[in-house]
Amino acid sequence: MFLGDNQVAIAAVAAGAETICQISNDISDTQHIIKGPRDFATQADITSKKEIIAIIKHKRPQDDIVAEESGLHTAAIRSNTQQWLVDPLCGTVNYAAHTQDVAVNVALQDAESGKILSAAVAHPFSGKIFWTDAVSAHIRKSGTDYMLTQQRPSPGLPLAKVAAGKRAAYISEGDIKDNVHYASGIAICQSAGCVVTGIDGQPLHTGAGGLLITEDQPTHAALLAILKDISS
Repeated sequence: MFLGDNQVAIAAVAAGAETICQISNDISDTQHIIKGPRDFATQADITSKKEIIAIIKHKRPQDDIVAEESGLHTAAIRSNTQQWLVDPLCGTVNYAAHTQDVAVNVALQDAESGKILSAAVAHPFSGKIFWTDAVSAHIRKSGTDYMLTQQRPSPGLPLAKVAAGKRAAYISEGDIKDNVHYASGIAICQSAGCVVTGIDGQPLHTGAGGLLITEDQPTHAALLAILKDISS
């Protein structure tokens, strides 16, 4: 059965989330797999990644995949310029500490323009999936999709919480362009009508970089003034 891009993204994060839930009670799973200085993964990261990549390769064999744990997976038969950005377990440190503030992120990107075409964020332990078709934002609960607005409170990761009206804002420094950690959440916030800019208020992915997302324009203006005052 052919699945649209949105459904591929949803199926991928759902598979990753299910894997994480299934093995979360295995204490050995939180043992660190060292990736570099001050950076590690767990078996949940690796297993979730394998499940996600298997789905994308099956449903979109012509697309490249960029995964946090393994980098670029070039399509066997490359026929377009789309690529999937995969973060199989966002919040590994939280997961290793046996907390549930984690997520699975998958986004489909136009590799030439950098535009996110579809994205999904799954919160494994609540069963909720946030997703967007780059036009509107939704939350899937118990198999049913609801339009996501800033008046609908819901648990999830920080960016999704801003989109859902649970948090007023989110701020991050550094270059976040094409970042597997942020791509899905940014797309959901944009589709939900949040104010999304770089950390200095400039268009996203320009200037100083960084990220400033707020639920409305007054909050954005207030935080931007505070940030400018701190840096002056």
